[in-house]
Amino acid sequence: GRGGPTDTGFRWVDAEWVIDGQQFEFVHADRLYQYVVAMHWSVAQLTGGSMDVICTNSMERLFNIVCLIMGLTCGSTVVSSLSAMMINLQMMRKDRTLKMQKLR
Repeated sequence: GRGGPTDTGFRWVDAEWVIDGQQFEFVHADRLYQYVVAMHWSVAQLTGGSMDVICTNSMERLFNIVCLIMGLTCGSTVVSSLSAMMINLQMMRKDRTLKMQKLR
């Protein structure tokens, strides 16, 4: 933000962007848009997603955030399902080994 120390005299909120040929200063953007951009950045860092998506309004950013969260949910579901199947397979092998030992 604007309150942190800087060694160059510049901050990321002072950056100017050009979107569809129009100059855009983040510091003059609506507070909702600034909040949604910050939320987008934090969710992207959490999920390992991309922040390079060029969104031009709050709704596009919110949609991107929802997609990142859905990706995180689907990814973690796949990992947990695979883990559960592997544990189940190990338990079945252990039971089979115990039954074979009892037969001897």
